[in-house]
Amino acid sequence: MGERLPNATRAIIEERKITGYLLSRDHPDGRGKTLFFESFGFDISRWEELRDALLVHGGEGELRRVEENPYGTKY
Repeated sequence: MGERLPNATRAIIEERKITGYLLSRDHPDGRGKTLFFESFGFDISRWEELRDALLVHGGEGELRRVEENPYGTKY
């Protein structure tokens, strides 16, 4: 079994990260992500469903790549 996300059980995803970015058709960088998540049935009116799915995925999924950058560690 592969490596897991450290401290995944302590993860928090704020509403504004989802509604203002991941599911925002108006955000210049988030628009493409919105289309991707909508293709799986996620919708801004039920943003909690995406939050919950991301938290489960983060806790159960295996890491594919770990990178260090000026802001910290990117998983």
